[in-house]
Amino acid sequence: MTAVLATRTRTPAAAKGGEFTGTASLLRLALRRDRVRATAWVLGVAVFVYSQAAPLKNLYPTQADLDDLARAYGSGVNPGLVAITGPPRALNTYGGATAWQVLTFAAVLLALMSYLLVLRHTRAEEETGRSDLLDAAPVGRYARLAAALLHVGLLNALILVLGLAALLSVGGIPFGGSLALMAACVSVGLVFAAVGAVAAQLTEHARSAGGIAGAVLGAAFLLRAAGDSAAVNGSSGRWLSWLSPIGWAEEVRPYAGDRWAVLLVPAVAVGLLLVAVGVLRARRDAGAGVVRSRPGPAGAPSTLSGPLGLAWRLQRGSILGWAIGAAIGGAVFGGLAQDMVTAANDDPNTAEMLREYTGAGGSLADVYLGMIYLVMGMVVAGYAVAAALRLRTEEESHRAEPVLATAVSRVRWAGAHVVWVVVGSAVILASSGLLAGLAHGLRTDAVGTEVSRQLGAALAQLPAVLVLAAVAVALFGVAPRFTLLSWAVLLLAIVIGQFGEILRLPSAVMDLSPFTHLPKLPGADVTATPYLGLLTLSAALTAAGLAGFRRRDLG
Repeated sequence: MTAVLATRTRTPAAAKGGEFTGTASLLRLALRRDRVRATAWVLGVAVFVYSQAAPLKNLYPTQADLDDLARAYGSGVNPGLVAITGPPRALNTYGGATAWQVLTFAAVLLALMSYLLVLRHTRAEEETGRSDLLDAAPVGRYARLAAALLHVGLLNALILVLGLAALLSVGGIPFGGSLALMAACVSVGLVFAAVGAVAAQLTEHARSAGGIAGAVLGAAFLLRAAGDSAAVNGSSGRWLSWLSPIGWAEEVRPYAGDRWAVLLVPAVAVGLLLVAVGVLRARRDAGAGVVRSRPGPAGAPSTLSGPLGLAWRLQRGSILGWAIGAAIGGAVFGGLAQDMVTAANDDPNTAEMLREYTGAGGSLADVYLGMIYLVMGMVVAGYAVAAALRLRTEEESHRAEPVLATAVSRVRWAGAHVVWVVVGSAVILASSGLLAGLAHGLRTDAVGTEVSRQLGAALAQLPAVLVLAAVAVALFGVAPRFTLLSWAVLLLAIVIGQFGEILRLPSAVMDLSPFTHLPKLPGADVTATPYLGLLTLSAALTAAGLAGFRRRDLG
């Protein structure tokens, strides 16, 4: 009824100035509301770009040093590294080395920022009912959506300018390639701003819309990773990268040709998505989604009788979606493992470089899959952090208060979510290992052996994943206003784990990433010490977070 009244009230007023009446005012409101959040995103991405470009001249002061870097990594013989960073190009230049370290990570960060902020100013406003007050004023049908997209577009443009300035301040990096690099990253952000706008039309819940947009981002990353890894192996799967906006950004090839025409692909994609947004918005009422929610059962099932069942209801969609994505990724990479062996047999230098880089034993297939599981562990850590931060979301949206007003204790409520973070992370990793083992076993006629080996290797990443999730729980309990630092810790762990050797970081810094402590299974020897250490650390951080939540005020 509220949505219908809001729509009827708005229509005559909007007709005076069109469907975009009030866009400028709503844009100013969005900029004011996000002055802290947006500043953190913009400066965070700019600092990340600078932090990757600035050390290179000290690490590789001569052209001979750059040539050594290109020989070690430029051939792309490390498919695990390529899967997470993209293909290395022009590594014998400072620009090419910077682009290799920056492009994929910055693109993912901009994609996250873009769709999260679009949902914050569209679907979240409708879900909480605040949009009804605005719709009663002279505001056009598309004003709030247009303001959100303009807001995110301005932030992306500002990141482009600051990132370009950061690159040029280093010196010795061409302007054209720097502009191409930042434009490629921003193109991914704009595509996912449009993806977020589409997701906002489909469902009436911001959490569900975020899940849709996040699933698209996860699929884009996996498709790009599979395509790039296939290119390393020399197989025919390179076309998979062209199904991903991140793959489009890579094909711009900053500092290695600057293929500006490729940017037409994301531009066309944004245009088509915005047309879809307009069509979908016209087909729904304010506050509703195109896919209408079905009424629930008259009585609650027994599984909702406690906090564990409630946490499962909230987490199950994410667990299922991530598990399916991990299974698909595991099947793709498991199927490519034997191709890596074939490529290495044709080029013995490739095999030697792989083993020297990883320090892992076993067959070349084991070496390859060990690197893939490291990447999968880092990806699943992203799920674990997001799932742990669901606690803060429930608290801020005041959905935790009715539960905690009953006989349910704070520790029991929060602990229920932690249980599903652990179980969900294990299930997602197991999905990738099972399918990788099945795909690899079918190609080597050893299904029974490979399934068990690859399952164990995938689950071996769980302690590192749990440490990063525990950091999020600790921040939630002790310093809830700083829970976003969990993502910074995750990014730091990934950068150290992937680029620590390249940046020649000292061992003390390398040890900050939990992933550097784990043996590279399935080919390496197993010792219990690193696993026990990481599990003890994660348990201590979780306990600290639960204890802090028990003592602090809500809100």
